[in-house]
Amino acid sequence: MDAAIRVAVTVEQSWHRVPGGTATSILSTLGALAGQPDLELVGVAARHADAPPVDLVPPIPVQHLPLPRLALYESWHALGWPKVERATGPVDVVHATAVAIPPTDAPLVVTVHDLAFLADPTQPTRHGLRFFRRGTELARRRARLILVPSEATAAECRAVDPEADVVVVEHLWPRLHWSLHLDLPAPRAPAEVGIPDDAPFVLGLGPLGWAGGADQFVQVAGRLHREAGGLAPHFAWVGGHPEGPSHYPYRFDVERLGLAGRFHWLGERDDYHELVRRADVVVLPARRPFPLPYDPTVGWYVAEDRDVPQSFTPLPAPFAALLDVVEVPVVRWDLRAGDDLTLGRGTAIPYPDTAAMARAVGDALDRPRPTAVGRALDQLLGGGAR
Repeated sequence: MDAAIRVAVTVEQSWHRVPGGTATSILSTLGALAGQPDLELVGVAARHADAPPVDLVPPIPVQHLPLPRLALYESWHALGWPKVERATGPVDVVHATAVAIPPTDAPLVVTVHDLAFLADPTQPTRHGLRFFRRGTELARRRARLILVPSEATAAECRAVDPEADVVVVEHLWPRLHWSLHLDLPAPRAPAEVGIPDDAPFVLGLGPLGWAGGADQFVQVAGRLHREAGGLAPHFAWVGGHPEGPSHYPYRFDVERLGLAGRFHWLGERDDYHELVRRADVVVLPARRPFPLPYDPTVGWYVAEDRDVPQSFTPLPAPFAALLDVVEVPVVRWDLRAGDDLTLGRGTAIPYPDTAAMARAVGDALDRPRPTAVGRALDQLLGGGAR
């Protein structure tokens, strides 16, 4: 398995006399990320004689630099020393969780909570104003990515630097936190339809017919079945009504290709989100756009045996949101149908090259599934972190 991405995170706020929302937010985020298999998190803090209060102890290992806080902050901003790596050793990325900007040889991500001092410079002390301005300037010059909690802060950052790469995490982090902590029961639908727990599973979605691309999904399944070097995959198609004369050609092809015991025609299913959760790869071979039966996020409430809250608002692109949460690889044609459904997510294959689609599915089956954060960091680092 590929090595985990090693991320250093500044956690000095846990020792602040008034930790505030900055400490709370970073500790909540670290708690959500701790234990992710493709991340190795290490905290960075100043020299301290004592541990922080019990409720502010970071949920990850913390390494300490040799200077106390005030000296460390001043040295970081004025001298560019000491580097994060002095305490942590080599890392793939550094996340500065506040305006104290550490020097590092790794790509730097900075969270900017607000720029209130720009709107009202009288709020902080003279020293504080100098510190904030210097930190903001260092973030502008050094950060590869700026994370902000709201569109308002994003606008403030873009006013300072119109070319800054600013990402609003107002919606991302709650969804990510939910996905990591949502203790759903194991999906029951895959076992009910005959998918073994230990078998690789490839799921196709779409109407049953030419528009949905079921014929090409069968061709892809046949290629993968012939070339399977280890445990052969199981395949399933969700959509349409798998009975009657219109279905006979597809069933005949499945039997002709020797897939009868490994290919499952499932028809329309309200619990299709469970099959997406179980799938190792989702294939979308549709030639024309098609609607899904309902917002799959409702299924999460159902799985938790909870009423859907009145405040729940279906997302404008619910299937794309589902893919973001379960992190299943997607292979699709480079047609409007797949692009509309996924909002550009997944691997787009030139239509109608089923051999290339089969290779892409096989490659996805051979790779471990990343988490959302691991994938984002890998993209940030240009794939070079591993």
